[in-house]
Amino acid sequence: MKKILLWLLVVMTIPTILSGKVVKEDSLRQAMVLKAQTLRNMSPSGDIVNRLRAITDSLGADGHDDYYFASRNVLIDQLFGDNRFAEADAEAIKMEEEALRAANPTARAMSHRVRGQMFFKLSQPYRAMAELDTALSLTPDFRVSLNTFSTGASINEWRAIVGAQLSDTASVSDARRRYIRAVEYWCGKGWEEPSRHFAVTALAFKAEEATDPRQAAEILDNAAGMIDPALPARAYEHYYKAKSLFDARNGDFDGAIAAVDTLLATHADFPWFYLDDLKLRASILHQAGRHDESAADYERHAALRDSLATEQVSNQLADLTALYHTELQQEHQRASTYRLIALGGIAILLLILLIVSLMAMINQRKRNRLLVERLRELDRQSQVSSQSISEPRQENDIEKLDRHMITHRPYIDPSFGRQELARATGLGAETISRIIREARGTTVLGYINGHRLDEARRVLESDSTETLTEIATRLGFGTLRTFQRTFSERFSMPPSRYRSLAREK
Repeated sequence: MKKILLWLLVVMTIPTILSGKVVKEDSLRQAMVLKAQTLRNMSPSGDIVNRLRAITDSLGADGHDDYYFASRNVLIDQLFGDNRFAEADAEAIKMEEEALRAANPTARAMSHRVRGQMFFKLSQPYRAMAELDTALSLTPDFRVSLNTFSTGASINEWRAIVGAQLSDTASVSDARRRYIRAVEYWCGKGWEEPSRHFAVTALAFKAEEATDPRQAAEILDNAAGMIDPALPARAYEHYYKAKSLFDARNGDFDGAIAAVDTLLATHADFPWFYLDDLKLRASILHQAGRHDESAADYERHAALRDSLATEQVSNQLADLTALYHTELQQEHQRASTYRLIALGGIAILLLILLIVSLMAMINQRKRNRLLVERLRELDRQSQVSSQSISEPRQENDIEKLDRHMITHRPYIDPSFGRQELARATGLGAETISRIIREARGTTVLGYINGHRLDEARRVLESDSTETLTEIATRLGFGTLRTFQRTFSERFSMPPSRYRSLAREK
């Protein structure tokens, strides 16, 4: 969730106790972070990544301080918003490595928090919560500075969001109470936040934790009085969520729906939150007896959920492949550097090269293992997505082709091709080529081999005792060499290595 002015508030409110030249330099670095955040806020999409990288690199040239890490956080948010998941993940990992070298636990916590956000948006809430819990454990006490306070507050805000999706009431309550305690401490110290985002959010959490309806109503009234109408509603989204739930419980359905409509408008570009808002609206309409409108919202929710799930699975698979190839290329570049050093003939450098090469092999094996685990997770998500659709819908052409391939497995015939697929499905050969090219961006042969490879991967993950030659023959690859070549091109490792990694405990 992109929080309006979050990092601006952090850097703007950190007390400046220095003077002279140091104050001037500090102000310049602060201005650069403000510029980065402004670019992100004013241009939520588009080609601004290079400009953000330039700002981050400039700040990093003089050292890795809080301003530098704040700008890197903005860069990661932009990459993720542009669906450049692999780059965002790589930047988050790099951020933690730099924070570790700089002995900056707050920045390390920031890197885990942003990874938690990414896992949540990729429909992996359990992994998201694990990252957020790690981030919380790294964050220094919120009383140390406003920087540690804002970092911890953001982490707990996300823990409340992820915990709600997991129905983990204990984590949600813990996150809210930590957030409330930190805000009350700094407000008690005389800190005044211009947007009052933190104060309003703390009151919203307090209202949701309250057991007395009258007390909750009073808390929400106080929060409403703090809202600045000149700021986007996204700065106060937790208030609107709390108000919609409170009004619905107390029979004020018009007020509840108005609050949810505000959330829907502010989350229009955030589908992972928009779906929750739409489901809440349908529930409130049902409670209000407006069943036709409720049914329409539920139907819309199901359609959007299905569309988002399909898109996410596709994006994740492309992302995982891109991430793997990026890391593999980096390993090759490092190996080339080490080989050049070895040409010097110095024995000590040869020894270092040997040690580093061994470490690279271990790391590469870990990455291969991670790819296997993520592919399995994508399989499970695809199954869950197909089973969660509440109402039947008409299949499009590519889905019909997929169902035919999965159900009848015609690809086990090595001679199976475009003409045979056309005869089996009743579609023209040219039509099939066009459908596959537009939907999957590949040829008919590539499409058929894709199904063979998916089936081969599942066989390799199972307890089957078939040899690679037997698998290649049974699934229609023709020869073992063809099987090995196409498998390596798709998954960047030979089938024998994949089988070994998949069967490790």
